[in-house]
Amino acid sequence: MSKATLNQSQELLKLVAQSGIKRDGLQALLESGRFSALLREFMEDGVPEPSTYTLFVDYDRSLADMIKAGRYDWTNDDITVEHFPLNKRESGEVELHVVHFGCHMTTKEVLAELDKRGLRPAELPELLALGSAHPDLQRDYPLVALGSGWPDPYGDLYVPILREDDDKRNLDLGWVDPGIQWVGSYRFVAVSK
Repeated sequence: MSKATLNQSQELLKLVAQSGIKRDGLQALLESGRFSALLREFMEDGVPEPSTYTLFVDYDRSLADMIKAGRYDWTNDDITVEHFPLNKRESGEVELHVVHFGCHMTTKEVLAELDKRGLRPAELPELLALGSAHPDLQRDYPLVALGSGWPDPYGDLYVPILREDDDKRNLDLGWVDPGIQWVGSYRFVAVSK
């Protein structure tokens, strides 16, 4: 494994300083082992390995039934079949990859990187299958499906996201703004092409 460069170390310290974390908070983070676990998650080239889940996805199921199967505590009212029409795919086993880049990235950068890896962004049925099969995964980090999008009446694009808020599992929407980056904690659900 290659050693971190001086510039990389300085960048890490700069990010810690910008976060506003207090000394006690930083110490608690280091003692919790979460920071060490995150570092171990990275491959040799500094990119985290994706987690992979093989799940049955029933594309013939209604959107309402897919949502009901996930037993979410709250669902955004705009997640409807009218806003997110389901693509007709053949139901069956699908290999879902939960990709973590470990840094802030624009949607364009995320899509380009997924494409380089031979992946396409997951669609809503695939995200819902993951949420149903692994309900606590979204408690660890937000999960995004960039393969399904809804342009609202004002022209803003929204994509489905599984996340936790106040200990509740939510099926929500995230605004896709070309100029804004996704925070490094987000994970992107993808499917092999």
